[in-house]
Amino acid sequence: MFKAGDKVRLNQDYGGKAAGFVSVIEEVVSSNREDGPLYYLKDLGGAYAKRFELVEQPWQPKVGDRVRYEDGTVHGAGVVREKEEHGWLVDVEAKDKSYAYFNGSRWFSASSLSPLPVAAEAQPAALQIEAGKFYRTRDGRKVGPMETFLNMFSAKAEGTHRIFQADGTHGSQHVTNLPHLDIIAEWVDEPTVAVAATASNDNAAPKFKVGDRVRIVRNSRGDGHLNKNIGREFTITMADGPNNTGWSGAAEESPYWWPESDIDLATSTPTAIVALIENGQPKPSSRPYVHATEEAASKEAARLAGIHKGQHFGVYVLAHTVSEEKPAYKHEWQRLAADGQKIAAIKELRAVTGMQLKPAKDVVEHFIDYPYGHLAA
Repeated sequence: MFKAGDKVRLNQDYGGKAAGFVSVIEEVVSSNREDGPLYYLKDLGGAYAKRFELVEQPWQPKVGDRVRYEDGTVHGAGVVREKEEHGWLVDVEAKDKSYAYFNGSRWFSASSLSPLPVAAEAQPAALQIEAGKFYRTRDGRKVGPMETFLNMFSAKAEGTHRIFQADGTHGSQHVTNLPHLDIIAEWVDEPTVAVAATASNDNAAPKFKVGDRVRIVRNSRGDGHLNKNIGREFTITMADGPNNTGWSGAAEESPYWWPESDIDLATSTPTAIVALIENGQPKPSSRPYVHATEEAASKEAARLAGIHKGQHFGVYVLAHTVSEEKPAYKHEWQRLAADGQKIAAIKELRAVTGMQLKPAKDVVEHFIDYPYGHLAA
């Protein structure tokens, strides 16, 4: 009936103590007595259970309990983390972190804590069948669309029309209920998962390589002192950072490493020149000044127009360049001829073949006139 540690109250005068005296059971002496179990009570001695009653124990928090705390100006709700002799360690709310002692927690005495009621879990709304909708039965099949039938519903299941009540129960007064056909939820189509057309890129090549010129476009690490580097360019000299997931350059260009997400290839803006326009035709100088941007060239054109009233100046932007690789030749004399060194080519051809001057000259001149017919394979 009782156990050691229980707080009890005498219900009659006994052992020199008046009825109402409160004590604590220190030991269960014997449970095999005719008058019931014999207990040893603090400051009282032995007594049978019939002489006292249990005193309702005050609430004691347990580790994991949600509690309400109030200690001076600090009050709120938290969770008990630890129990020690001098009190309970409680994780406090964010507003009280400044009063916390250990990682957002604070010690409280029992008198400063009270139980926090646990909010009742919201119960799901009762199922209500609606005409035109599809539903899922207990065994997982799809039934519907629902049609009204008297004060019930009808839908096709297992190849025939079945009767359902408004709450989804299968059957009626005259139709035996089949529990596996009871409706338990509205039908929801499974989302279609698109199959990736390409293989995993876990082993994809890195976005950059040593030698690339890159520009810092963002600072994802959150270190404020790095923001001043946004917009700066550097040439990659090595992979860097945790597991080489980033890149760094020479210290004078970028003293820090940067993750791939923070840098982009530094693409040059198109250059532009300014040219005088006469009769609709541009007349650039023999060595026009190349401006780094179209905006800079436009400013220069406006400046010149202001100085030379009545004259027109145009801005010409370099859209793209076209080039063709220099051909490779089998023989040195061909390279010399293609390079415009006709005499050197003739001498080289005579040296390697022993040809006379006239035929060697004819060969070189023919090659110069039709060079692509003599390209190396």
